[in-house]
Amino acid sequence: IWQAPDSASKERNAVHSLAMARRDQLAAGCWGGTVRLWDLQRTKCTATFDAHQGTVRALLHAEGKLFSAGDDGCVRQWDNRTSGQVPVGTLGSASTSGPLYSMVERDGLLLTGGYDQMVKVWDHRMMRCLNELPGHSGSVRCLAFHGTQLLSGSTDGTVRLWDFDSLLAVDPGAPLPSV
Repeated sequence: IWQAPDSASKERNAVHSLAMARRDQLAAGCWGGTVRLWDLQRTKCTATFDAHQGTVRALLHAEGKLFSAGDDGCVRQWDNRTSGQVPVGTLGSASTSGPLYSMVERDGLLLTGGYDQMVKVWDHRMMRCLNELPGHSGSVRCLAFHGTQLLSGSTDGTVRLWDFDSLLAVDPGAPLPSV
């Protein structure tokens, strides 16, 4: 549906993440920090906006919002029902986490994995981090759900299983359960 016109713009526009924003709309996150929204019926770009400093590593659509995560350590929320190019919210910062590589959503909670070797549980409605799950000794690069378990994969060569139902019931000072 699109190709960068020359080699210089190909590098900046290299696509690193995709998500279906609606049934007929594709979101593409690029190396240069931009997000492009595409109308798949007309094969036309409908919006381009600067989302992050550095690469847009992950995109996710949930609850009528598009979430983007990038090298700047932030998750930004975009309301794709409007064509606004200003985020409706921002979670995290580069100073506390480094790049974010993956996101999943379940039951109104957003979970991220990143360079800081943590899985973080966010309440994106209240705009705050509810829990941090240590356990990996490398970047958390991928997240997935299997039933009530959250799986996290890392550059340390491990996959950890977390009981999603107990993630918020744990005392913040206690070690977190992993299976």
